[in-house]
Amino acid sequence: MLSKLKTHLSPLERRGLIDPWHDRNIRAGSDWKREIDKHLDEAQMILLLVSPDFIASNYCYGVEMKRALERYEQGEADVIPVILRPVKWQDTPLGKLQALPRDAKPISDWTPQDRGLKNVADGINKIIQEMEVSSTKKKSKAWPFLDKAHETPFWIEEQMASDGQPGANRAGLTWIISGGQTGADRAASDWVLAHGKQHGIKQGGWCSHGRQAEDGPIDNCYRLKETPSGDYTQRTEWNVCDSNGTVIFSMAQELYGGSKLTQIFAEDTYHKPCLHIYKHKKPENPAEELLKFLRRYDIRILNIAGPRAEGTEAEVGEFVREVLDKAIG
Repeated sequence: MLSKLKTHLSPLERRGLIDPWHDRNIRAGSDWKREIDKHLDEAQMILLLVSPDFIASNYCYGVEMKRALERYEQGEADVIPVILRPVKWQDTPLGKLQALPRDAKPISDWTPQDRGLKNVADGINKIIQEMEVSSTKKKSKAWPFLDKAHETPFWIEEQMASDGQPGANRAGLTWIISGGQTGADRAASDWVLAHGKQHGIKQGGWCSHGRQAEDGPIDNCYRLKETPSGDYTQRTEWNVCDSNGTVIFSMAQELYGGSKLTQIFAEDTYHKPCLHIYKHKKPENPAEELLKFLRRYDIRILNIAGPRAEGTEAEVGEFVREVLDKAIG
């Protein structure tokens, strides 16, 4: 059943959300106990595959489960019992944990078993999202960059010099700023470079120190100002701070990593207008939704953010360009 569970978890692995390991990965000749101990001590999430054999095994029950529960009690790892076959596990130390699948119904009792396995994968996906939100909230509080005043960026200076006049487009937009990464950020900047002049929109934004992006140094054709720190968190925060509002584009409904952090900075830290537009949102028309947002909040400087162009978000750049064309073009 392990191989089938791995198959159902493969979408999470492809999205880079998990990096699964199990003892069958141990090479012949390796110190198997050392390998297991190493991964038990490093994992952020530990799945215990519970069956009569697991409970009966002195090593699984007395060593692996014990260490997993120690790390759980210390707040170092999430431990999730996955009930494979019927067994009286509730009277063990695992009984205090929330198990999968739903209602702790053993996978062997599901018809077909794929339904139970999918329920496990869905549950793990939900836990990962909760972990991501918790992590990004902690990070947003751990980087009080703006407790120290930072210099006014050129787009605000130029906007003030123009007396805040609206741009020559139906949204009144004058600036689109972003962090310069691949995906949504880069697509927004490219759109401005290609169409901004005819619509009275300029391009700018904060980028990390060294102008680094995941595909290498950011080209000088993009008018970006470097932050003092090379950490993307500072760039993310300052772009939210130095704009009138933020729009986050994505293909998927869920936000992760830097995109989720952007949302937290906008909504929780600075209480600024924030809109999330994703590809399959219904019944809204994305372009109309964006235009209404810009007009409602009278936004002149718009921060555009979103995920990198990889995996399920590979087409996010095209989505950004398509929406901007229809909303502003």
